[in-house]
Amino acid sequence: MLALAGDFGFGQVVGVGEYLLDPSRNIAEVAFSINKKFQGKGLGRIFLKTTFDEDFVALSCSFDKLDK
Repeated sequence: MLALAGDFGFGQVVGVGEYLLDPSRNIAEVAFSINKKFQGKGLGRIFLKTTFDEDFVALSCSFDKLDK
């Protein structure tokens, strides 16, 4: 997925997103990166919503323990 800002054909990429599906385990890894100038404007939320609306993935989150 790409988020573009600017005139058509001359836009700047301000966000990217991707998902990697492992069908053998029925899981996916999702990643988004948004340009700092465009953070806090909901682009990551739009990427995540689009991912669900297109039935790319179903949400199941887990967080690894972080060691300091």
